[in-house]
Amino acid sequence: MSDKLARIEDRVDKLLALVERLKDDNRRLREQNRGLKADMAELQREFDSLRLSQNDQAGAVRAKLSSVLNRIEELESMGL
Repeated sequence: MSDKLARIEDRVDKLLALVERLKDDNRRLREQNRGLKADMAELQREFDSLRLSQNDQAGAVRAKLSSVLNRIEELESMGL
């Protein structure tokens, strides 16, 4: 009986150690997840900023191109 009790006690000890390890892993993974979410939010803000900047540049290129085309039409209408 004492051998059986010792085996049960050993299994309980191993299970308790496993539970503690899993708790530590879970805590570490939650912290890592929070960090990754913060990184992702920062990258999203940077991406949005770059997209806005690109849209501004595209608008500036369109405006310049429109101006150049208008100037060409003016020159053509003057016979040049």
